[in-house]
Amino acid sequence: MMITLESRDLDLCARTVTALASDETDDLKAALAWTLRNRFIVRARVARPSALTICHALLREGTGCATAALPPGPVSSDVDWCRALAINCLVWSGDLVDPTSGATSCHRHDVTAKWATRRVPTALIGAYIFLR
Repeated sequence: MMITLESRDLDLCARTVTALASDETDDLKAALAWTLRNRFIVRARVARPSALTICHALLREGTGCATAALPPGPVSSDVDWCRALAINCLVWSGDLVDPTSGATSCHRHDVTAKWATRRVPTALIGAYIFLR
């Protein structure tokens, strides 16, 4: 299924990845970007997914905080955001392999998430367990 993102959607994805993996490895950032992409694809089977809704949902899952908010828009000198944006572009263009095996959710492995018991774990990358 082909999904195209607008630049503001890619920005939201990069901000989400930055919020969850700031100063972490690029492998983790790619896994988080793939999780967002996989979730978009699953949601697109029913209707056009909202990037903001998907990013907020992953932030809530990843942080375990019901009121998790996206960080403010980046400044051009924000290296973490620039790396996250580049990784998201590579993921969306298909130039990186999905290390999560189709995960659509994740949470920190040091947190017990009740919702995760209904999901299948697919990968452990950095501080996160990835599930579908």
